[in-house]
Amino acid sequence: MMIISKRSPLTTWTSFPSLSDPRLPFVLILIAYVTLGVTFLGFNRTPMQVLLMTGAAMGLDAVLHHLFRRQDPPLFPLSAVITGLGLSILANFSHGFWLPLIPVFLAISSKYLLTYRGRHLFNPSLFGLAFSLLLFGGLISVSPPQQWGGSLAIVIFIVTAALSLFVFKIKRGILIVSFIAFYLIEIGLRAWILKDFIAPETLLLGSVTSPEFYLFTFFMLTDPATSPSTPKAQIGTAGVIVVIDAVLQFHSVLFSLFLAAFIYGCARLAWLHFSAWREKPGVRMEELRRWAYRAAVIACAAGLGLFAYRQLIEDGDRVKPEFRFTRISNEDAGIHYVGSPGKAFSQIDPHLASAASWLLPLGDAVATADVDGDGLQDIFLTNVLKGAEDRVALYLNKGDYRFERFAIPELTALFADPADHGLPTGALFFDWNNDGAPDLVVLVSWGKTRFFENQSRKAGKLRFVDVTDEMQVDAGGNSYTANALDMTHSGKLDLVVGHFTDAWVQRGAERVPQNIFKPFLANENSEGGSAPKNMPNSYSDADNGGGLTVYRNIDGRFVKANEEKILGLREKRFALSIGTGDLNNDGWTDLYVANDVGPDHLLLSQKDGSFLPMQGRFTGDLGRDTYHGMNVSVGDLFNTGNQDIYVSNVHKPFSREGSILWVNDGIRTVSDVGKMNDRAWRMDLINKDAWGWGAAFGDLDRDGRLDVVQANGFISNKYSQSGQTQCPDQEESYRRHVEYMHHQFMGTVVNRDMLSRGDNWPDMGGECLFANEPLRVFLNRGRHFVEVANEAGMAELGEARGIALVDLQNQGKLDAIVTNQYGPVSIYKNEVKGANGWVGLQLEGNGRSCNRDAAGSRVTIQYTFDGKVVHQMREVQIVNGFAAQSDRRILFGLGRYSGDISATISWCGQAQQQVPLVRSVYTRVVQPPDF
Repeated sequence: MMIISKRSPLTTWTSFPSLSDPRLPFVLILIAYVTLGVTFLGFNRTPMQVLLMTGAAMGLDAVLHHLFRRQDPPLFPLSAVITGLGLSILANFSHGFWLPLIPVFLAISSKYLLTYRGRHLFNPSLFGLAFSLLLFGGLISVSPPQQWGGSLAIVIFIVTAALSLFVFKIKRGILIVSFIAFYLIEIGLRAWILKDFIAPETLLLGSVTSPEFYLFTFFMLTDPATSPSTPKAQIGTAGVIVVIDAVLQFHSVLFSLFLAAFIYGCARLAWLHFSAWREKPGVRMEELRRWAYRAAVIACAAGLGLFAYRQLIEDGDRVKPEFRFTRISNEDAGIHYVGSPGKAFSQIDPHLASAASWLLPLGDAVATADVDGDGLQDIFLTNVLKGAEDRVALYLNKGDYRFERFAIPELTALFADPADHGLPTGALFFDWNNDGAPDLVVLVSWGKTRFFENQSRKAGKLRFVDVTDEMQVDAGGNSYTANALDMTHSGKLDLVVGHFTDAWVQRGAERVPQNIFKPFLANENSEGGSAPKNMPNSYSDADNGGGLTVYRNIDGRFVKANEEKILGLREKRFALSIGTGDLNNDGWTDLYVANDVGPDHLLLSQKDGSFLPMQGRFTGDLGRDTYHGMNVSVGDLFNTGNQDIYVSNVHKPFSREGSILWVNDGIRTVSDVGKMNDRAWRMDLINKDAWGWGAAFGDLDRDGRLDVVQANGFISNKYSQSGQTQCPDQEESYRRHVEYMHHQFMGTVVNRDMLSRGDNWPDMGGECLFANEPLRVFLNRGRHFVEVANEAGMAELGEARGIALVDLQNQGKLDAIVTNQYGPVSIYKNEVKGANGWVGLQLEGNGRSCNRDAAGSRVTIQYTFDGKVVHQMREVQIVNGFAAQSDRRILFGLGRYSGDISATISWCGQAQQQVPLVRSVYTRVVQPPDF
């Protein structure tokens, strides 16, 4: 039944508001909440975005009022302030500066288009948000509930409810009470249905403290200008909306409250106009002509905005890349792989079984180096979910894209039983003792980091020996990332290891090593046991992670250092990727740490072995992001001489964040936060509609600019014990169901302690969540990037993790190695089609003033082509991306330039040397002993 009520005479509120204006208190509440959000709570908003949305709403409302209601006095747009502030809290979008204008434009326009007898029927914020979800769901969503501060949100909810019911003079108390009552009944029914997935009390508490419920109840549903005034109509409206919401929830629709009210509003608008048309068709024709005029003006404005967007921001450049990847089959490459579905999952602690798919979706990684000294890059793989015999594997490069496995029995036996030594989750090669042979560090989850020395120089043949005990390193962890750098300019590489979860958990009164393959008991007398608190305690500000461990390279062994003192960090984040580079051009290597479910860290070297973090004042600034950092890639993307930072991220319906591109405008000190600006949206590097993981920089077409290759995809059921082998992502209803269940869990999190327990997490075993996603290849066009994966022959779908770009044939062509969490590794041969030239360098430090790997050294070339001076700069880095170690050698693409080339080498940020380069080969440059 359609609920229609008589309304009080229209109040235009065109004059300056008085203290008795019922809108004023709501404006003050919103201002207070937005201020808390951008300074303390961690809203995914910057002050400029809030000002832009609020200012645009006020300006557009005033302009449209003047155009369409000239007979009325000039408008003081106080209602537009509420609209702008409400949308700045609720609308979630990738961090582009102009994208927030879309919901604002739709909201204000609805006030003048969707009217009945001179007044608008939709709450503007509701319409702007709901219509944005329908039309721009790939770009705009509702703000994640985790950014609302948990228990503080409850306090604000109660205070607002009390004020609305007993203080503010809006006369919508019956509407509020009836809606909350009906909605609680619906939540109770939903809690009963989902009781095996989410604890009922958790669902109840989380639902009524979510941002959508809060703003919908007090700022949209009860809008005096658009809601019914009679008690009967208020109760009826509340009931109908809740019924529609329940139907949408049943069909796994996200953000259903707004869509339910939108559907009700559309039906009500259509019914009112249909009824009026039947009564007075002649009068309605005149109104229709006025409406057509307004629609034409607004459509023209929208068209101009869309044109400007496409000209200034959107990628309209379609190019045919001058290279193409060709997949090399594992059989042809000699890469042997035996899958072992279910083994790792079946060995996990039963108390953590529901979290298994969250704890074991990482660890498929690749590291490359010339380990046997034959001039070809070899491959080392870690494979968490594969069979025990394939969890670690070293393959020697025999040329022509053929590989031969080299057995390291000691290493294979080490990870045969995860309960004893954990699982291998990554690796990196670097020469820690400066003997000219790359040594191996193997990262481990639920065990200690392992050190294997390459003793080929001593033995006269390739040989890796476990020297973990000799190194006197016994620290454990849950590690997926590490990097090596010379922190003190000692000529030796130090090691920084990042840990996802804490290496230790509390069991009764003692702290014990974390191992999910051993049953965890709260105390020795516990019969049933319980799960440890080893999961993130927040989706946007988790501080119970593993943090970082720093190992100093001293006297032939690694000494664990005080990371808080050295790095200046107190909180423990969930570290996923560590990048290195001289970001402020002072000759000393800096660090960037990408943290999942919390802010990242940019740490500038203080030239004494210590670091200081850079951190802005507001959410969205460097060091104050609320994104899910997965990958760090560091390099000079735009040939400015300053290194930029690319951080991959999640861009999904419940979290429209997307990747971050920190463009370096010339930082020098920790106070230069404003010179690191996120331009991912402007440069078309947001990685839309994907769950991003590792990424790699490399000049794929040798045009002189670094391109980006991106891995995507999350959880698959291919290794579950359900017997399924393929994710049914083609079934839209199935995909919506899984996304809905995940969103339900995220939306109920209001208690950090509850979230940190693994047994409270939903069991995704046998399910697929954002599986079968494509790889992405972003071609650097100078002013922006163009996605060309299909054109470049990299159209494979899967759940990729790491991407290493490496010249496997020494031909100046960067091939790609892609690790797949639920499948075998993929090797892509790069076939550059054009005539673009190249030069390469392989640097070797003297082992005294500069480490033998020359990590931290910088190479710059300069030449003039077509009357323009071209600069290119590259830096030697041990690791430059998540779950992958790419080719350490430096490759410069020259485009069509064919003249002489020389390079300036800054050895480890110190002495400089100029060397001539030979085209189309890798020039090996050894640092002179006296440098």
